Parts: sequence; C-alpha cells; structure tokens
Amino acid sequence: MPRLTRKFEQELPDFQSHTDARKWFKKRFGDNFVLTDSQIIDGEKIYFYHLIIDRTAYESGMKKLSEEGYVSGMDLPMSYHSVEISETGLVHIVY
Repeated sequence: MPRLTRKFEQELPDFQSHTDARKWFKKRFGDNFVLTDSQIIDGEKIYFYHLIIDRTAYESGMKKLSEEGYVSGMDLPMSYHSVEISETGLVHIVY
C-alpha cells in the first residue's frame, strides 16, 4: 500500500464520532488498521492507531522492539502511519 498524503486526509468524510471514523478506516484498510492505545487529552479521549503500509517491515520491527526494547533505522517508522481519532471523529494522520 502506498503512503498516504495530506490530500487524502483533507478529503476524508466528516465523521461524527470515533466509532464512525474507525468503521470507515476498518472497511477501507481491514487488518492493516490497528488500535495501539487511547488516552484522555484535554478532557477528550483520543484513540491511536497504526495504519500499516508494509506488513513485513512492520511485523519485523515490532518483534524486534518487543524483544530488544529498541529499533534502529527507518524501516519500522516508514512501515506505518500513526492515525489519531478523537471521540468527536476528528482525524489526524502523522506523515
């Protein structure tokens, strides 16, 4: 899967909730859209996802990170996009 662009983010639908946005991403990207964490920030719950671009590099990097506690190089960071979705459906993609 190619890396996403800012244009992609600008053309996203206007989601009304986290649930709406999550369903849209899951329908479009399936198992390549993975929840990694959630936090309360400024009183609002934010959900953090990885949108996997290169499954092989992602799995290898995550395995190394788990086993060794660190990774070097750009293979892992370039294998996914970080996607943040607020409770109200606002989406931010980290490039």
